[in-house]
Amino acid sequence: FFVTYGPYIFKLIETYGTPEAVCDALKLCHNGTQEISPVGLIQKLETLGSSIKNPQCSLCKYVISYIDNVIQNNKSEAAIEAALEKVCTILPGPIKDKCDQFVITYGPVLLQLIEKYGTPEAVCDALKLCHNGTQEISPGK
Repeated sequence: FFVTYGPYIFKLIETYGTPEAVCDALKLCHNGTQEISPVGLIQKLETLGSSIKNPQCSLCKYVISYIDNVIQNNKSEAAIEAALEKVCTILPGPIKDKCDQFVITYGPVLLQLIEKYGTPEAVCDALKLCHNGTQEISPGK
């Protein structure tokens, strides 16, 4: 399932903002308020297109959304490290490898970028991982 629909799930995260919101929308969480039937889910995934134009952008937004959500109430170094260790664990093979590489590359500066830019979209644009990027941030800054 994930091998086939993994890229679409990234697109859903991009659309809904966080993995939790996707789970709610797919009625996979206890407090989900929107309902999508399995047939509706497949139709929705298919309407997203056969490929994602920029998988690095989707991955970046997923990682930033996850970390921002996890550390909202606890921005301690330990909480950030735990979030960075956990963020890629649910992803399959090649996507997990790309996620791990993203965390290794940008992990040390992600909190600063989240605080400076505020949203996953703005952070990923600043990292030039999304097509709207106008500012360049190197991992060492």
